[in-house]
Amino acid sequence: MYSIEIQLTEQELIVACQTGLMRYVESITNNRKPNFSHNRNIDEMLLFDQQGCCAEMAFAKMVGVYFGHTINTFHTADVGRNIEVRFSNMNSCKVRPNDKDVYVACMSGSLKEGFCYHGYIHCEDAKRDEWSKDFNNKGRPAYFVPRDNLIHEYPPVDIDGADSQTQTSDTLGQQNWFPPADWTGE
Repeated sequence: MYSIEIQLTEQELIVACQTGLMRYVESITNNRKPNFSHNRNIDEMLLFDQQGCCAEMAFAKMVGVYFGHTINTFHTADVGRNIEVRFSNMNSCKVRPNDKDVYVACMSGSLKEGFCYHGYIHCEDAKRDEWSKDFNNKGRPAYFVPRDNLIHEYPPVDIDGADSQTQTSDTLGQQNWFPPADWTGE
């Protein structure tokens, strides 16, 4: 099965986990309900937030672009202007019905063992009836794309607002991305 391993340094893990903690605390203090369809202890969500942040950082490191450490900026790109990173140790990649015009990158792993990139899919290509599931009938259906159906290369990362379809895995890792002067982080 296709995967690219990415190791984070101790400092990168600390910083990403701190971002996850900040996301968790902001959600708790604003009484946000977890967007997971399975029943979990609310404090388990801290680990999910931290793992998700680590996966985002690992993906950004893999493609050589800046990781913005955003705090609960829902439905906006995690990396660049067009990549949503989804962390899961299941054999599928979750795409939400309200995902619009983004590539969804699938990551798995752990803080100790490192993270793996499994491929990507454009959100609109993922919205197939055969991949639609509503686990535990909670009224929150999503599309779960089997990893074998992902595109097994780097997604086209839009780092400057221009169409970056010509970028390849050979050139992405050589770039450093810094936010444009007019970027507000939103």
